[in-house]
Amino acid sequence: MERSGVLFICHPWGGGTEVYENQCIEELKGTRTIFRLRMNENQLSVIEVNRQKVIRYAIKTTELNWSSFHKMLKQCNITYIYINHLVTFPLFKLIHYIIRCNIPYAYFIADYYCVCPSFNLLNYEEKYCFAETNIAKCQACIQTNLITEPQINMKATSIRIAKWRHKFFQLLQHADTVIAPSHSTKEIIQRYYPTLPIHVSAPKTPEHIMYTYQPHFALNRLNIAFIGHIGKNKGLTILYELKEAIKQQGLPLTIKVIGTTDKHPTPYSDEAGHFHVVGQYEPKQLSYLLSQHEISIVVISSICPETYSYTTTEALLSGYPVITFNLGAPVERVQNLNGGWVVGQLDSQALLQLLLQLHANREELMNKVNNLRT
Repeated sequence: MERSGVLFICHPWGGGTEVYENQCIEELKGTRTIFRLRMNENQLSVIEVNRQKVIRYAIKTTELNWSSFHKMLKQCNITYIYINHLVTFPLFKLIHYIIRCNIPYAYFIADYYCVCPSFNLLNYEEKYCFAETNIAKCQACIQTNLITEPQINMKATSIRIAKWRHKFFQLLQHADTVIAPSHSTKEIIQRYYPTLPIHVSAPKTPEHIMYTYQPHFALNRLNIAFIGHIGKNKGLTILYELKEAIKQQGLPLTIKVIGTTDKHPTPYSDEAGHFHVVGQYEPKQLSYLLSQHEISIVVISSICPETYSYTTTEALLSGYPVITFNLGAPVERVQNLNGGWVVGQLDSQALLQLLLQLHANREELMNKVNNLRT
């Protein structure tokens, strides 16, 4: 008899959402048949993970209806669904079919898509909206912010935020469980859906993390790391403003981007040697790369609240103190471990002032290093 199937629904873009999905799959694939539902070139594809990732079933979006969706669930013997993200899919159709199928499902809050189509709560000025809930203000923002977003299969002019939240609330209400990766995420979502029960459960710590910090990293010239791909929501403007301030003022600081940026998608170093972009890396290499580049401090520069941030966890557990703005999940971990600093003002000047303070007071820096060693 064929084993019961579990269906994971997610976008194809990778990142922390896929890392979490892969963790769940590893726990289940020994006893269940695992499928991924992906949207690709106007087709929903059901990919069987257990059998070399073959496509088990496919539905063209033009042929997606209740009958074809229900047939797919039956054919794959699906008995549980994990929803990790619904972007790229025919949204309202899929929500309706998931509720209608009467199969228990879990919803993981990977970002803020369930309350706003902008994912990260950045408004039309590319600034954090501080979880605005006013329908009129949100509607006006969407019309300006999302001129067209093909990945959500609808134009901004057709999005009605009241309907968006109503449909998502229906989906969340009917879920077997709604999971938030941090308490700050739960608090933000409950601003929109106050009666919604949300279970807080942080993803598992990746096994590849190693403690690699060396005391002289805090005593020599300060090497400041930004980790991952730095785009606008990850603090791109702040990063480059900090770079220019260091250059113009001749400051004794070096920035090393362990990853890439929107402006520098490939490895790069400036002539003065004070700004380096390392390039893409494998996640399991991070602890080693932080050590190789003799990083003194890691900056998590997101200008909107991260729901979890694997890079924050990996940096702290590798022994590297973290500076973060007073937003989202990174704050919880920095404070719980007493392993860094929280900057209240969302700008490069406030960040620079703290870095210069730490440059002048290495004992303060070493105290945080020692907190992460115990």
